[in-house]
Amino acid sequence: MSDIVKVASIQMDCQSGKVKENLDKAESMLKKARERGAILSVLPELFNVGYQLDIIKDLEYSFNETTNQISKISKELGMYIAAGVLEKCGNNYYNSMLVYNNHGKLIEVYRKINLFSLSNEKDVFLPGNEIKMFQINDFKFGVLICYDLRFPELSRKYLEEGCSALLISSAFPSPRLEHWNILLKARAIENQVYVIASNRVGMDGSLRFVGNSCIIDPWGEVLMKRNEEEEDVLVYGICKNEVDKVRSLIPCSKDKLWMDSVLK
Repeated sequence: MSDIVKVASIQMDCQSGKVKENLDKAESMLKKARERGAILSVLPELFNVGYQLDIIKDLEYSFNETTNQISKISKELGMYIAAGVLEKCGNNYYNSMLVYNNHGKLIEVYRKINLFSLSNEKDVFLPGNEIKMFQINDFKFGVLICYDLRFPELSRKYLEEGCSALLISSAFPSPRLEHWNILLKARAIENQVYVIASNRVGMDGSLRFVGNSCIIDPWGEVLMKRNEEEEDVLVYGICKNEVDKVRSLIPCSKDKLWMDSVLK
């Protein structure tokens, strides 16, 4: 069994409240990813509804429309899909990432744990309280959404649970582009994992989103990246052996045992 997993980061613009249009665009871009050999693709945060939060509770929104469409695409393409969506559960809303396997089956639902108070996410969403992981071949993937990046304890928990890669679904805005670039590299370096980050582009209200979707290796080297304006599909083959090599050369996890004893 090959230890290479081809992954795709989808960088797309999302129309506020236009669920069908966003799903159709995502389908087109996911097909491009599959044509280039990707077996796992990541879509941006709230890709199906956009990030204009003040309209969310007034939307005529069918969660089933989103789940049925992603499931169908996943099954038809034979591809894992990790999609940042608006999840509606009764009268409650969550900023979630749905993970479908290559047979169209929903295998994980991650609800964003760290809600961004500056954009009033806490007024719209309930927070999640569980990490979520899934596996393809020898790779175990952990999932995060946008603001979660600023909380290194969360990424470290995924490392402790045996993850070799982190998937980031995001709607990261323009005033903090440098934070985005630094945080992604930091999470890769400190945990010695691949980071596959999908960030949207375009505008929602007065917010402009910075793109710069990328794939980063366990050394913190940026393998692929797109600028802040263009929609695009990034595809790269990640290798479990590279994770093992980095962790062998710089044994952070083993050396951390001493620090843990000091901090008790």
